[in-house]
Amino acid sequence: MLGRAELVYLPVLILIMMASRVWMAWKWRMLLRAIAPAPGLYDAVRVYYMSSFQGLLLPLGGLGPDLVRYVHLRFSGASPQAVAASIVLERLVGLLATLTVTAVSIGLLLLQLDVSLVPVESGIVWGGTLFAFVLGALLFCKPLQRWLYGCLKHGRPFRQFSRFQSFIDTLKQYQVQQRIILINYGLSAAEQLFPVLSFYLGFRMFHVPVPFIMCLAVLPLGMLLQRLPIGYAGIGIREGALVFLFGLLGISYADVLVVSTMMFVFFLFSLLPGVVWSVKATPAQVEDDSQSVSA
Repeated sequence: MLGRAELVYLPVLILIMMASRVWMAWKWRMLLRAIAPAPGLYDAVRVYYMSSFQGLLLPLGGLGPDLVRYVHLRFSGASPQAVAASIVLERLVGLLATLTVTAVSIGLLLLQLDVSLVPVESGIVWGGTLFAFVLGALLFCKPLQRWLYGCLKHGRPFRQFSRFQSFIDTLKQYQVQQRIILINYGLSAAEQLFPVLSFYLGFRMFHVPVPFIMCLAVLPLGMLLQRLPIGYAGIGIREGALVFLFGLLGISYADVLVVSTMMFVFFLFSLLPGVVWSVKATPAQVEDDSQSVSA
């Protein structure tokens, strides 16, 4: 498979993966800028790249880069509470968008398999739907938010932690930023298409006949499992999930394993700017152009 690969696809794959990092940095900066002064777009992309590269070393799945990003911005002059709140909200909004797209992908997968759900699978799907509904309510229902903030602010277990109280006060500022949160939700849903397109081109690169609709039915669920904080960069979890799911659709174990492994190698190449910026690391410069009043 490696010998017959069409390398003309490689630059396009790398560009798509790099565009995905820029997209993520842009939508995260949007959240931070809504409540506090934030780094410029260039610095936001630079910090996001460095944290994506350095976070690979932490056995925390998708949480590793978030911790590294927070540490980087601690020395930039940005408010630590605002940085933490923006990262937490980014993950919550991203999780809701991922669950939404995953629900669509599961529907497509069932249509292609032409099967109905058994009770256990139905329970998982309904449980995920209920979780997504609760998460959406927390993000967009103001009465529920006020109740939750009151519990966290005045609850006996939390009152003695001043830093936690400061974080809650900062997070509460997003109550008046519903439009930005909704926009971010749409951007996060669109973000799920980057790995779908990347794998579709990867299969074409290695001459594996997998249509785009099949990638759309499998990749969102596979990427969701990959982000669980139980391994290094999702290695093994991603391959196991994709081999199983594509195997249900009749795609060879070996073909999926080779493509998935090589896509991770290409992803590492796409993080080379993060390597360069890590070597020449300089503090991010915060711009005082917060949109918290106008948004």
